[in-house]
Amino acid sequence: MSDLEKAIRDEYQAYYLYRQLEKETDDRRWKEVVSHIYEDEKAHYEMFQQLYFLQNGRYVTGIEKPKPFTSIREFLFTAWEDELEAADFYKTLVLRYATPKQATPFWIAMHDEMEHAIRLQGYIHWYDERS
Repeated sequence: MSDLEKAIRDEYQAYYLYRQLEKETDDRRWKEVVSHIYEDEKAHYEMFQQLYFLQNGRYVTGIEKPKPFTSIREFLFTAWEDELEAADFYKTLVLRYATPKQATPFWIAMHDEMEHAIRLQGYIHWYDERS
């Protein structure tokens, strides 16, 4: 699997997990934050699919939906770590792609993933204080 295919699969799965989190969150403010995150993940997926199509003449298909999480707290910590790892991963891809047109989707995603990690850190703090 190429790095671009990995990015597509990861963003697809993140989108569905954040949709689940949004449905299970009972605080309006955090619902809005999570909604913002899953909309970003959807946009990343679409940008990466478009880039893949331009390179290969087809889209990545057959991506399985992730298994639902069973603990919001565990998911928040996993998601926070995943967002930080994704930012580092996209940084390497920004540097690998030769043209700005190719690198821009990864640059956007890299910055969004860092923003998500910051927002999730706040959610973790709020969740722990509430529990």
